[in-house]
This record gives sequence, C-alpha cells and structure tokens, in this order.
Amino acid sequence: MHPEDATAPSQPSPEDLGVEVGEAIRQRVQAIFSDAFSDAESHAREIEQAAEQASRRPKGRRRGLAHA
Repeated sequence: MHPEDATAPSQPSPEDLGVEVGEAIRQRVQAIFSDAFSDAESHAREIEQAAEQASRRPKGRRRGLAHA
C-alpha cells in the first residue's frame, strides 16, 4: 500500500458496484416495461373506440360507397 492510498477516498467494493448497477438496470427495465404497457393500453383503447364507432355506422352506407 502506498502512503497516498491512505488519504484517498475509499472505493466501493465490486459487490457494492454490482448491487448499484443491478438496481439501476432493474429500475430502467421497469420504466421501459411500464411505458410499453401504458402505450399498449392506450392503443387498445383507440382500437376499441374505432371498432365502436365502426359498429355504429349504418351497414348499407359502406356498401353504397363501394359501388359508387
């Protein structure tokens, strides 16, 4: 050990770094999945609304447009 090492700030152990990195990764993955799930729910609501609107349209109207 060198004399200057005694005054240097202590470095975190590899285990502590591993825990910190693991926790940071866990939080990031959780945020990614949370965002993806939120986006999926939003898209599902949009699809449900579009399907509901489509079901309210008169059925003959679509056929009339196709033959016009």
